[in-house]
Amino acid sequence: MEDRSLTHAIRLSRPVRISSPQFACSERAILPRPEVPGLAAHFGQGTTIFLTAYWRERNSIDEGRETFHLNLGCSWQALIGSRELRRSFALDKFRGRAADHLVSKTLYRSQASARRALCSAARELQFMAITKLRPASARNFAQPWPSERLPVADHMTSWADPQSGLELRVDEPYAAALDEDKLARRAEWAAKHGYRILRASWQGMYAPDVGSVMFLVVHDSLASRADGMLKALDKAPAPVVEAQWQGESATYRPSFRSSLEIQQGLKASVPLDPLLCRATALTVVTGFGTDKTRRKPNGKMPVEVHEEIGALLKAGIGRCANRPGVSSRLDRVRSKLDNWLEHEYSTDEIDSSRFFDVYYHGDRPMPFGKRLQDSEPLNLLNNVDQVERTLKRHYPDCAPLRELIRQLLAARKSITGWPSERQ
Repeated sequence: MEDRSLTHAIRLSRPVRISSPQFACSERAILPRPEVPGLAAHFGQGTTIFLTAYWRERNSIDEGRETFHLNLGCSWQALIGSRELRRSFALDKFRGRAADHLVSKTLYRSQASARRALCSAARELQFMAITKLRPASARNFAQPWPSERLPVADHMTSWADPQSGLELRVDEPYAAALDEDKLARRAEWAAKHGYRILRASWQGMYAPDVGSVMFLVVHDSLASRADGMLKALDKAPAPVVEAQWQGESATYRPSFRSSLEIQQGLKASVPLDPLLCRATALTVVTGFGTDKTRRKPNGKMPVEVHEEIGALLKAGIGRCANRPGVSSRLDRVRSKLDNWLEHEYSTDEIDSSRFFDVYYHGDRPMPFGKRLQDSEPLNLLNNVDQVERTLKRHYPDCAPLRELIRQLLAARKSITGWPSERQ
């Protein structure tokens, strides 16, 4: 849910407009860059991975390009597949252009934010090169995750090694949040549910430069396979951070092409600037995402109808807590409609208390069991259908609405596949 009182963009620094004649030709040879300390020595020589991000100031003419050179002894495709990029926290914002080049889909609003994104992506690639793990969907893990939340868990991601069968979660809370009492509660949770929580000396991927620390959370049955991984992390070079930036800063144009892109005759690619996009007859712009504008239907649903849908969604999410295929889809619909409500009504038209109650506040109902009883699946399906009909009645047919309908259809499919007591 978005905070109505805060803006999402924070200006961290005033970047300098980059201008240099050495970048005047897009066909130029790629200049050698100083290696990040320890990486080449640790991983050995191999394909240089280029990570590129473009930036343009919102309220000035300043713009530029940042490219980070990373040598991990292999191409990025040897570490992660193109489809797996979407499962990553940082690399989700990148697309592969060639075996040696990943380009951010986002046009950043400052040089600092572009560098920060590149360093975050580089850390994920470092972690993969060290551990041989790949981003994974925890839904497919052999060991079900306990319903009781791990105390102080934060920035948790799921990883797996397809060859060894190792499955684990990486938990990266801030060190300042971990006092002795909370560490003891985490140890109790692990003992109760049959997990090991292993502290890594490597500072982690999320925010090692501002205090996050890394834990590997692995089931007891797989813990022995994680020992070698901890030793590898102990010996690994420190994660890349923005304060020690050693990348290449250049003008926005000409666009950067890697060695392989030039060899393969690929055209350069830069991200769309969403600020140049406008409303259409069916949609209006509500914000700016990673590689496109965020839009909503060009319509306004009555607050009372929002409240009716909100009640149905909150009940469905609570009742289906044990069925992620339903609850996660309904939660995405809820989050999107909450955003639409915010853009349809000003604070003069709906006060904050009522606004927050529409989609998020209220008592959480008791979740259904692992198997549904008699009329439960029919009631769930009727509620999902009612939400779909209501949305179609109040909004024009357009891409943002169709995306919500797809989520509802996926939830419906999961409900129909939910085992019942009779099965």
